[in-house]
Amino acid sequence: MERLLDLSGFYPDEEREIEGNYSFPLPECFDVQGDVNTSFNGNVKFDGTAYVISADVQSEFFVECARCLKKIPNRLDFSVKEVYNKDDAEDRIDFFEIIVTSFISEKPLRHLCDESCKGLCPICGKDLNSSTCDCIKTNSPFSDEDIKLLKHTFK
Repeated sequence: MERLLDLSGFYPDEEREIEGNYSFPLPECFDVQGDVNTSFNGNVKFDGTAYVISADVQSEFFVECARCLKKIPNRLDFSVKEVYNKDDAEDRIDFFEIIVTSFISEKPLRHLCDESCKGLCPICGKDLNSSTCDCIKTNSPFSDEDIKLLKHTFK
């Protein structure tokens, strides 16, 4: 799929279908591992004064669990809708940029492999979902009474 949508040659009340796939990497700060694979389908409508571009987008990508750091597959479905005034619109619109910008704004900041993920031990680094450790009990500066008091306080 070409990055640019050609808006030239539309007649009033004309509608054209669009569909395709994009695969793109994101900078490391977005916590996505590997490429984001997207597919979309939608349409471009011209009502005589404005172009309305709308599409449903499905994206698949890998992220790390925020607690245990496991690589997990993820899927994000979202819709895009852009309106361009005929007088202000270029003959070609960068649809790829619309998809990437929308993906970035729709993507959650944090991902979990499971809502009940226990994460990693902050002392030894063991994955507490698959094994246990005694680090917290043996290395804690708090006594059992302190912990009971805290639990009672935050009920």
